[in-house]
Amino acid sequence: AFGAAGGTVGTLSGAVAGLLVCIVLYRMYYANQGNELSGENRVKESYKSLMKTLVLMIMPITLNSAIYNISSVLDSSIFSNFADLSGMDASLYEISWNAYEGKYHLLTHVPLAFATALSSSAVPNLSRSLKTSSPSEITQKIRTAIRFAMLIAIPSCVGLAVLSKPILQLLFAGTPESNDLASSLLRLGGITVILYSFSTITNGVLQGIGRVKEPAKNAAISLLAHLVILVLCLWLLPIGIYGVVVADIIFGLMMNIMNYRSIYRAIRFRPEIKKTFALPAVSAAIMGVGAWGAYEGLHHLTKSNSISVLLAICAAVAIYAAALLITGAVTESDLKSFPKGTLLVKIAKKTHLLRG
Repeated sequence: AFGAAGGTVGTLSGAVAGLLVCIVLYRMYYANQGNELSGENRVKESYKSLMKTLVLMIMPITLNSAIYNISSVLDSSIFSNFADLSGMDASLYEISWNAYEGKYHLLTHVPLAFATALSSSAVPNLSRSLKTSSPSEITQKIRTAIRFAMLIAIPSCVGLAVLSKPILQLLFAGTPESNDLASSLLRLGGITVILYSFSTITNGVLQGIGRVKEPAKNAAISLLAHLVILVLCLWLLPIGIYGVVVADIIFGLMMNIMNYRSIYRAIRFRPEIKKTFALPAVSAAIMGVGAWGAYEGLHHLTKSNSISVLLAICAAVAIYAAALLITGAVTESDLKSFPKGTLLVKIAKKTHLLRG
Protein backbone atom coordinates (compact mmCIF):
# COMPACT_ATOMS: atom_id res chain seq x y z
CA ALA A 1 0.00 0.00 0.00
CA PHE A 2 2.82 2.41 0.86
CA GLY A 3 4.58 1.51 -2.38
CA ALA A 4 1.46 2.36 -4.38
CA ALA A 5 1.06 5.58 -2.43
CA GLY A 6 4.68 6.47 -3.13
CA GLY A 7 4.16 5.93 -6.84
CA THR A 8 1.14 8.24 -6.81
CA VAL A 9 2.99 10.91 -4.84
CA GLY A 10 5.88 10.62 -7.31
CA THR A 11 3.56 11.25 -10.26
CA LEU A 12 1.99 14.23 -8.49
CA SER A 13 5.42 15.65 -7.61
CA GLY A 14 6.52 15.41 -11.24
CA ALA A 15 3.39 17.21 -12.44
CA VAL A 16 3.77 19.97 -9.84
CA ALA A 17 7.46 20.40 -10.69
CA GLY A 18 6.61 20.67 -14.40
CA LEU A 19 3.95 23.29 -13.65
CA LEU A 20 6.41 25.34 -11.56
CA VAL A 21 8.96 25.24 -14.39
CA CYS A 22 6.31 26.48 -16.84
CA ILE A 23 5.38 29.31 -14.47
CA VAL A 24 9.01 30.37 -14.04
CA LEU A 25 9.64 30.28 -17.79
CA TYR A 26 6.47 32.26 -18.45
CA ARG A 27 7.42 34.95 -15.93
CA MET A 28 10.92 35.19 -17.44
CA TYR A 29 9.48 35.51 -20.95
CA TYR A 30 6.88 38.07 -19.87
CA ALA A 31 9.53 40.15 -18.11
CA ASN A 32 11.65 40.24 -21.28
CA GLN A 33 8.79 40.74 -23.74
CA GLY A 34 6.47 42.85 -21.58
CA ASN A 35 6.99 46.06 -23.53
CA GLU A 36 6.17 44.36 -26.83
CA LEU A 37 3.10 42.66 -25.38
CA SER A 38 1.73 45.94 -24.08
CA GLY A 39 1.86 47.78 -27.42
CA GLU A 40 -1.06 49.83 -28.68
CA ASN A 41 -1.71 47.45 -31.61
CA ARG A 42 -2.25 44.50 -29.33
CA VAL A 43 -5.48 42.57 -29.89
CA LYS A 44 -6.99 41.40 -26.62
CA GLU A 45 -9.08 38.22 -26.80
CA SER A 46 -11.89 37.60 -24.36
CA TYR A 47 -11.60 34.86 -21.76
CA LYS A 48 -14.63 33.18 -23.33
CA SER A 49 -12.90 33.01 -26.70
CA LEU A 50 -9.67 31.70 -25.15
CA MET A 51 -11.47 29.04 -23.13
CA LYS A 52 -13.44 27.91 -26.18
CA THR A 53 -10.23 27.55 -28.18
CA LEU A 54 -8.49 25.67 -25.37
CA VAL A 55 -11.41 23.29 -24.83
CA LEU A 56 -11.76 22.55 -28.55
CA MET A 57 -8.03 21.81 -28.76
CA ILE A 58 -7.60 19.96 -25.48
CA MET A 59 -10.71 17.77 -25.36
CA PRO A 60 -9.84 15.52 -28.35
CA ILE A 61 -6.28 15.05 -27.04
CA THR A 62 -7.56 14.28 -23.54
CA LEU A 63 -10.17 11.89 -24.95
CA ASN A 64 -7.49 10.08 -26.94
CA SER A 65 -5.35 9.59 -23.82
CA ALA A 66 -8.42 8.50 -21.84
CA ILE A 67 -9.26 5.80 -24.39
CA TYR A 68 -5.73 4.41 -24.14
CA ASN A 69 -6.00 4.25 -20.35
CA ILE A 70 -9.57 2.98 -20.14
CA SER A 71 -8.58 0.01 -22.29
CA SER A 72 -6.71 -1.52 -19.34
CA VAL A 73 -9.69 -1.02 -17.03
CA LEU A 74 -12.04 -2.71 -19.48
CA ASP A 75 -9.56 -5.57 -20.05
CA SER A 76 -9.39 -6.17 -16.31
CA SER A 77 -13.18 -6.20 -15.96
CA ILE A 78 -13.77 -8.48 -18.96
CA PHE A 79 -11.06 -10.95 -17.98
CA SER A 80 -12.26 -10.99 -14.37
CA ASN A 81 -15.83 -11.77 -15.45
CA PHE A 82 -14.56 -14.41 -17.85
CA ALA A 83 -12.61 -16.05 -15.01
CA ASP A 84 -15.70 -16.10 -12.78
CA LEU A 85 -18.11 -17.41 -15.42
CA SER A 86 -15.72 -20.04 -16.77
CA GLY A 87 -14.83 -21.34 -13.32
CA MET A 88 -11.16 -20.46 -13.56
CA ASP A 89 -9.19 -21.34 -10.45
CA ALA A 90 -8.52 -18.27 -8.30
CA SER A 91 -4.78 -18.92 -8.12
CA LEU A 92 -4.58 -19.30 -11.91
CA TYR A 93 -6.47 -16.03 -12.37
CA GLU A 94 -4.11 -14.25 -9.98
CA ILE A 95 -1.00 -15.64 -11.69
CA SER A 96 -2.35 -14.84 -15.16
CA TRP A 97 -3.36 -11.26 -14.46
CA ASN A 98 -0.22 -10.55 -12.45
CA ALA A 99 1.91 -11.85 -15.33
CA TYR A 100 0.03 -9.65 -17.80
CA GLU A 101 -0.59 -6.40 -15.92
CA GLY A 102 2.25 -6.40 -13.41
CA LYS A 103 5.01 -7.68 -15.71
CA TYR A 104 4.20 -7.85 -19.43
CA HIS A 105 2.24 -4.60 -19.54
CA LEU A 106 4.76 -2.82 -17.32
CA LEU A 107 7.84 -3.82 -19.34
CA THR A 108 6.34 -3.18 -22.78
CA HIS A 109 5.31 0.34 -21.77
CA VAL A 110 8.77 1.40 -20.58
CA PRO A 111 10.14 2.08 -24.11
CA LEU A 112 6.98 4.02 -24.95
CA ALA A 113 8.25 6.90 -22.80
CA PHE A 114 10.65 7.77 -25.62
CA ALA A 115 7.90 7.78 -28.24
CA THR A 116 5.72 9.88 -25.93
CA ALA A 117 8.50 12.45 -25.53
CA LEU A 118 9.02 12.59 -29.30
CA SER A 119 5.28 12.93 -29.84
CA SER A 120 5.06 15.84 -27.39
CA SER A 121 7.93 17.65 -29.11
CA ALA A 122 6.53 16.96 -32.57
CA VAL A 123 3.27 18.85 -31.98
CA PRO A 124 4.62 22.43 -31.63
CA ASN A 125 7.40 21.72 -34.12
CA LEU A 126 4.98 20.66 -36.85
CA SER A 127 2.45 23.38 -36.00
CA ARG A 128 5.16 26.00 -36.50
CA SER A 129 6.40 24.32 -39.69
CA LEU A 130 2.95 24.47 -41.30
CA LYS A 131 3.35 28.25 -41.58
CA THR A 132 7.10 28.53 -42.20
CA SER A 133 8.21 25.39 -44.04
CA SER A 134 7.60 23.78 -47.42
CA PRO A 135 5.63 20.51 -47.72
CA SER A 136 8.87 18.59 -48.35
CA GLU A 137 10.42 19.97 -45.14
CA ILE A 138 7.32 19.02 -43.15
CA THR A 139 7.44 15.50 -44.60
CA GLN A 140 11.12 15.21 -43.67
CA LYS A 141 10.43 16.29 -40.08
CA ILE A 142 7.70 13.65 -39.76
CA ARG A 143 9.98 10.98 -41.22
CA THR A 144 12.74 11.93 -38.78
CA ALA A 145 10.41 11.75 -35.75
CA ILE A 146 9.03 8.34 -36.77
CA ARG A 147 12.50 7.05 -37.63
CA PHE A 148 14.00 7.96 -34.26
CA ALA A 149 11.02 6.38 -32.49
CA MET A 150 11.56 3.14 -34.43
CA LEU A 151 15.30 3.17 -33.69
CA ILE A 152 14.33 2.71 -30.03
CA ALA A 153 11.14 0.64 -30.34
CA ILE A 154 12.43 -2.10 -32.67
CA PRO A 155 15.49 -3.13 -30.58
CA SER A 156 13.39 -2.84 -27.41
CA CYS A 157 10.93 -5.33 -28.88
CA VAL A 158 13.72 -7.73 -29.84
CA GLY A 159 15.56 -7.32 -26.54
CA LEU A 160 12.45 -8.00 -24.45
CA ALA A 161 11.70 -11.11 -26.50
CA VAL A 162 15.25 -12.52 -26.38
CA LEU A 163 16.05 -11.70 -22.75
CA SER A 164 12.51 -11.84 -21.37
CA LYS A 165 13.05 -14.62 -18.86
CA PRO A 166 16.39 -13.36 -17.47
CA ILE A 167 15.03 -9.80 -17.16
CA LEU A 168 11.94 -11.05 -15.32
CA GLN A 169 14.10 -13.11 -12.98
CA LEU A 170 16.17 -10.01 -12.26
CA LEU A 171 13.20 -7.73 -11.58
CA PHE A 172 10.69 -10.16 -10.07
CA ALA A 173 12.59 -12.80 -8.14
CA GLY A 174 10.65 -15.50 -6.32
CA THR A 175 7.71 -15.88 -8.74
CA PRO A 176 8.92 -18.49 -11.27
CA GLU A 177 5.48 -19.62 -12.47
CA SER A 178 4.30 -16.07 -13.09
CA ASN A 179 7.65 -15.17 -14.68
CA ASP A 180 7.41 -18.10 -17.11
CA LEU A 181 3.97 -16.96 -18.22
CA ALA A 182 5.06 -13.31 -18.49
CA SER A 183 8.05 -14.40 -20.58
CA SER A 184 5.73 -16.17 -23.02
CA LEU A 185 3.50 -13.10 -23.16
CA LEU A 186 6.51 -10.90 -23.95
CA ARG A 187 7.61 -13.16 -26.79
CA LEU A 188 4.10 -13.06 -28.25
CA GLY A 189 3.22 -9.45 -27.56
CA GLY A 190 6.59 -7.70 -27.72
CA ILE A 191 5.50 -6.38 -31.12
CA THR A 192 3.16 -4.01 -29.26
CA VAL A 193 6.23 -1.93 -28.34
CA ILE A 194 6.63 -1.11 -32.04
CA LEU A 195 2.91 -0.76 -32.71
CA TYR A 196 2.21 1.52 -29.75
CA SER A 197 5.33 3.61 -30.38
CA PHE A 198 4.26 4.17 -33.98
CA SER A 199 0.69 5.02 -32.97
CA THR A 200 1.95 7.42 -30.27
CA ILE A 201 4.20 9.33 -32.64
CA THR A 202 1.53 9.43 -35.37
CA ASN A 203 -0.94 10.78 -32.80
CA GLY A 204 1.50 13.65 -32.25
CA VAL A 205 1.89 14.15 -35.99
CA LEU A 206 -1.87 14.41 -36.52
CA GLN A 207 -2.21 16.84 -33.64
CA GLY A 208 0.72 18.86 -34.98
CA ILE A 209 -0.81 19.27 -38.43
CA GLY A 210 -4.13 20.37 -36.98
CA ARG A 211 -6.05 17.08 -37.20
CA VAL A 212 -6.60 16.90 -33.43
CA LYS A 213 -9.89 14.97 -33.66
CA GLU A 214 -8.49 12.15 -35.80
CA PRO A 215 -6.46 10.32 -33.10
CA ALA A 216 -9.44 10.24 -30.71
CA LYS A 217 -11.76 8.93 -33.43
CA ASN A 218 -9.22 6.31 -34.49
CA ALA A 219 -8.62 5.28 -30.88
CA ALA A 220 -12.35 4.82 -30.27
CA ILE A 221 -12.73 2.56 -33.33
CA SER A 222 -9.58 0.64 -32.36
CA LEU A 223 -10.86 0.17 -28.82
CA LEU A 224 -14.12 -1.27 -30.13
CA ALA A 225 -12.20 -3.75 -32.33
CA HIS A 226 -9.95 -4.56 -29.37
CA LEU A 227 -12.92 -5.41 -27.14
CA VAL A 228 -14.61 -7.55 -29.81
CA ILE A 229 -11.41 -9.54 -30.41
CA LEU A 230 -10.85 -9.89 -26.66
CA VAL A 231 -14.32 -11.35 -26.06
CA LEU A 232 -13.97 -13.71 -29.03
CA CYS A 233 -10.53 -14.90 -27.93
CA LEU A 234 -11.62 -15.52 -24.35
CA TRP A 235 -14.89 -17.32 -25.12
CA LEU A 236 -14.15 -19.12 -28.38
CA LEU A 237 -10.44 -19.96 -28.06
CA PRO A 238 -8.83 -21.77 -25.11
CA ILE A 239 -5.94 -19.30 -24.81
CA GLY A 240 -6.79 -17.49 -21.57
CA ILE A 241 -4.65 -14.44 -20.83
CA TYR A 242 -3.02 -14.70 -24.27
CA GLY A 243 -6.32 -13.41 -25.65
CA VAL A 244 -5.72 -10.07 -23.92
CA VAL A 245 -2.32 -9.80 -25.61
CA VAL A 246 -3.83 -10.65 -29.01
CA ALA A 247 -6.44 -7.92 -28.46
CA ASP A 248 -3.64 -5.46 -27.59
CA ILE A 249 -1.92 -6.29 -30.89
CA ILE A 250 -5.17 -5.70 -32.79
CA PHE A 251 -5.61 -2.33 -31.07
CA GLY A 252 -2.10 -1.26 -32.10
CA LEU A 253 -2.55 -2.46 -35.68
CA MET A 254 -5.87 -0.66 -36.06
CA MET A 255 -4.46 2.58 -34.64
CA ASN A 256 -1.47 2.47 -36.98
CA ILE A 257 -3.53 1.75 -40.08
CA MET A 258 -6.05 4.50 -39.40
CA ASN A 259 -3.50 7.06 -38.22
CA TYR A 260 -1.37 6.50 -41.30
CA ARG A 261 -4.43 6.78 -43.53
CA SER A 262 -5.38 10.06 -41.84
CA ILE A 263 -1.87 11.49 -42.29
CA TYR A 264 -1.73 10.36 -45.92
CA ARG A 265 -5.07 11.97 -46.68
CA ALA A 266 -3.92 15.23 -45.10
CA ILE A 267 -0.43 15.63 -46.59
CA ARG A 268 0.18 12.57 -48.84
CA PHE A 269 2.91 11.37 -46.48
CA ARG A 270 4.85 8.15 -47.10
CA PRO A 271 7.49 6.83 -44.65
CA GLU A 272 10.96 5.66 -45.63
CA ILE A 273 10.52 1.89 -45.30
CA LYS A 274 14.19 0.99 -45.68
CA LYS A 275 15.80 3.41 -43.21
CA THR A 276 12.85 3.56 -40.82
CA PHE A 277 11.93 -0.12 -40.51
CA ALA A 278 14.04 -2.55 -42.57
CA LEU A 279 17.60 -1.56 -41.59
CA PRO A 280 16.79 -1.06 -37.87
CA ALA A 281 15.05 -4.48 -37.92
CA VAL A 282 18.17 -6.12 -39.42
CA SER A 283 20.36 -4.35 -36.85
CA ALA A 284 18.03 -5.41 -34.03
CA ALA A 285 18.12 -9.03 -35.22
CA ILE A 286 21.93 -8.96 -35.11
CA MET A 287 21.71 -7.41 -31.66
CA GLY A 288 19.26 -10.10 -30.50
CA VAL A 289 21.61 -12.91 -31.51
CA GLY A 290 24.53 -11.13 -29.83
CA ALA A 291 22.57 -10.43 -26.65
CA TRP A 292 21.40 -14.03 -26.34
CA GLY A 293 24.94 -15.33 -26.94
CA ALA A 294 26.41 -12.87 -24.44
CA TYR A 295 23.91 -13.83 -21.75
CA GLU A 296 24.37 -17.58 -22.23
CA GLY A 297 28.16 -17.28 -22.22
CA LEU A 298 28.27 -15.00 -19.19
CA HIS A 299 25.76 -17.09 -17.26
CA HIS A 300 27.83 -20.20 -17.95
CA LEU A 301 30.90 -18.46 -16.52
CA THR A 302 29.44 -16.48 -13.62
CA LYS A 303 26.35 -18.53 -12.69
CA SER A 304 24.78 -15.16 -11.81
CA ASN A 305 21.62 -14.06 -13.58
CA SER A 306 21.93 -10.44 -12.43
CA ILE A 307 25.49 -9.96 -13.69
CA SER A 308 24.77 -11.81 -16.91
CA VAL A 309 21.64 -9.76 -17.71
CA LEU A 310 23.24 -6.39 -17.02
CA LEU A 311 26.38 -7.16 -19.03
CA ALA A 312 24.34 -8.71 -21.84
CA ILE A 313 22.24 -5.53 -22.06
CA CYS A 314 25.42 -3.44 -22.26
CA ALA A 315 26.71 -5.75 -25.00
CA ALA A 316 23.37 -5.49 -26.83
CA VAL A 317 23.57 -1.68 -26.85
CA ALA A 318 27.10 -1.76 -28.29
CA ILE A 319 26.20 -4.40 -30.89
CA TYR A 320 23.10 -2.52 -31.97
CA ALA A 321 24.99 0.77 -32.30
CA ALA A 322 27.66 -0.92 -34.42
CA ALA A 323 25.05 -2.72 -36.55
CA LEU A 324 23.22 0.55 -37.22
CA LEU A 325 26.40 2.09 -38.59
CA ILE A 326 27.45 -0.97 -40.58
CA THR A 327 24.05 -1.41 -42.23
CA GLY A 328 23.73 2.30 -42.94
CA ALA A 329 20.62 2.73 -40.82
CA VAL A 330 22.42 5.65 -39.13
CA THR A 331 24.70 7.87 -41.21
CA GLU A 332 27.39 10.39 -40.33
CA SER A 333 24.92 13.27 -40.66
CA ASP A 334 22.55 11.46 -38.29
CA LEU A 335 25.32 11.06 -35.71
CA LYS A 336 26.19 14.74 -35.91
CA SER A 337 22.60 15.61 -34.98
CA PHE A 338 22.97 13.71 -31.68
CA PRO A 339 24.39 15.33 -28.52
CA LYS A 340 28.22 15.13 -28.72
CA GLY A 341 27.72 14.15 -32.35
CA THR A 342 31.19 15.23 -33.49
CA LEU A 343 32.79 13.04 -30.84
CA LEU A 344 30.59 10.09 -31.83
CA VAL A 345 31.64 10.49 -35.46
CA LYS A 346 35.32 10.47 -34.47
CA ILE A 347 34.85 7.31 -32.38
CA ALA A 348 32.92 5.60 -35.18
CA LYS A 349 35.65 6.41 -37.71
CA LYS A 350 38.45 5.27 -35.39
CA THR A 351 36.69 1.92 -34.92
CA HIS A 352 36.13 1.73 -38.71
CA LEU A 353 32.36 1.67 -38.33
CA LEU A 354 32.21 4.78 -40.50
CA ARG A 355 34.28 5.44 -43.57
CA GLY A 356 36.15 8.66 -44.09
